[in-house]
Amino acid sequence: MPEIKVNVLIDDSKMAEFDEVVRNCHRIGLQIKQKMPLTGTVTGAIEASRIDELKKVEGVSEIEISRNVGIPPPDGDMQ
Repeated sequence: MPEIKVNVLIDDSKMAEFDEVVRNCHRIGLQIKQKMPLTGTVTGAIEASRIDELKKVEGVSEIEISRNVGIPPPDGDMQ
């Protein structure tokens, strides 16, 4: 199953337990890339089939699937 990049937002009420919530996300299968405790955000990748499990982790308030955005080079032809 392919992995997808995600941003995980930790609930404000669980900010004091940030590290514990992150560990629980990792146990589900989140491969953590970056932890940002000041903003309550974790970035990483997880198998697409495990997103629903990740949403159920206590302390996770939202999951955003990252998207890649590309723009043509400045000297490229516009379509």
